[in-house]
Amino acid sequence: MLSNKFLFMFLLGLAALGSNPLQRSALAQGSVPHDLKYILDKPLQAMWSRPSEHLKNPALAEFLTEMLKVPPSETARQSVAGFPKMDYFKLSLGIGHNQWSDKPRPIDVAILHYSDPAVAKSMWDIHAASLEAKTVPELKFPVYTFKQNLHHGQEEKDWKLAMGKAQPDPQTLVEGNTVEMLIKALAPPAGANESAPWAKEFPNWANSQSLVLIDLSQFRELMKALPMGGMGPMEAMIVGNLNQLLTQADYAFISIDTTDGIQIKAMAQSANAESAQRFKATLDGIVGLGKGFLPMFKQMAPQMNQELPGMGDLLTAELDNLVNALKITQDGTQTTLTWSIKQDLLVKLVKLLIPAFHQARERAIAAQNKVHLQQLGMAMQFYQQEHGHFPPAAILGKDGKTTHSWRVAMLPYIDDSGVHKEYKFDEPWDSEHNKKLIAKIPKIYRSPNASNSPGATNFTLLTNPQGVFNATPAEKGTPAAKIRDGMSQTLMLVESNTEIPWTKPEDLPIADGQALPALGFPGKKVMNVLFCDGSVHEVGLPIKAELLRALVNMADGSSLDLEELNPGAKPAPPTDTKPVPAPVP
Repeated sequence: MLSNKFLFMFLLGLAALGSNPLQRSALAQGSVPHDLKYILDKPLQAMWSRPSEHLKNPALAEFLTEMLKVPPSETARQSVAGFPKMDYFKLSLGIGHNQWSDKPRPIDVAILHYSDPAVAKSMWDIHAASLEAKTVPELKFPVYTFKQNLHHGQEEKDWKLAMGKAQPDPQTLVEGNTVEMLIKALAPPAGANESAPWAKEFPNWANSQSLVLIDLSQFRELMKALPMGGMGPMEAMIVGNLNQLLTQADYAFISIDTTDGIQIKAMAQSANAESAQRFKATLDGIVGLGKGFLPMFKQMAPQMNQELPGMGDLLTAELDNLVNALKITQDGTQTTLTWSIKQDLLVKLVKLLIPAFHQARERAIAAQNKVHLQQLGMAMQFYQQEHGHFPPAAILGKDGKTTHSWRVAMLPYIDDSGVHKEYKFDEPWDSEHNKKLIAKIPKIYRSPNASNSPGATNFTLLTNPQGVFNATPAEKGTPAAKIRDGMSQTLMLVESNTEIPWTKPEDLPIADGQALPALGFPGKKVMNVLFCDGSVHEVGLPIKAELLRALVNMADGSSLDLEELNPGAKPAPPTDTKPVPAPVP
């Protein structure tokens, strides 16, 4: 459920640019104003939003469509796909604890309500598979929490301090960073927030499509604990201005409407007119300081165009209008800021942001794949150190006949969900019991790029009689001493999009005289590969068959320049290529 929250915040981030007269925020006919249900008592910050209303803007709907084309994961794709059916979304931030720290810290609760119960059920099913129900005296329905510790090796503490989820009714889902905060939102004390300083003002903003409340008085207390030492002049100035704003106001409301373009209105409430004047003066100073950077910002347009073609030119053309459209007024104890963006400019921005979004997602996916491979490489090293050899590709069971995948043998080194305890090595991999575990594929065996079946792996060995991994089932694998070409020159794992279930004892054979199997992901020009020393490299696609066979062969005497494996890649500064440690039980 958290993926909904952060992805929708990304959509609302488009509101950070704009210029045209403020239009009154309004809900669609029949919509009910926002209320305080599920909002924490004395929230540090709260957010109310109606995604289905925002997505009636065709530009934002187009952006959502593009997000679905390259999702960070299948779970995220399904979550984002539920936006059009999401009547409202609430995010309530408060001060609480988690099971890894006894010190108070900001912790949130997210509430999602869907017009279609079937959509709510599908969203719940995505996230509830690895959870167990807990009975809570304060609630009439169960709360779900993780079966295992959130961090491997940590002692289990009160489960109420772990992340929790609940479904109070068929259309509503609730998630909290801790069950403690979740219970506070679902079972607030009588009259919660009715006496809050901002409570009387809240009805004036309740018709906003999206609304943010910030309790500046609480932030003021948190800022007092912020260490000021070690800050540079710029950081100190920013913190100083922020402290000045927090000192002169008690709370603020921010509304966002996307009926025609994006319109933003913010109001800060001060204790008296003098404080409001000082608040406005500080805000005017910050805006004036920002205007002083406009010439430098415009000079950066060519560089911005290189990163995002056309964005530098567009912002340069609109920059003065964007800044001048920002209006700050003060009336009595209230300071008001308005800022908005026209629909035609929003459309242009979305057109430019879409390719940038795809590129960012591609980079993030590639980075995640590298992490998975690095973790698998480290786990392989642990296995090799413990057993004196790498795991065979297909492992013989105790009966000497039944075969199991190396991926199952690696579970104790990479898995923290308990799947390795459920797998039965005295049964075939596709027995009635073991087949049920295919759906519980560890995340490390899947890529966010995956388009194969949900239980299929995306990381496979390349098997060859002269390689470290032979397709012939065996009790023992290859010792490191037999890899005479050197582990940094011998290939271990590759990315693939095959339909091999992760528990199946099958990988990709590299046979002499035969065509290579499909490697990498469809449409990609490079793939990540893992070498026996745990290092990860990019290989350009398509790769020559003789080169791949030389990389797989562990004792042919070949010595390869790994920098030439991906000739199309741009030169990059050297980085620390140490594998990321995998969790070890």
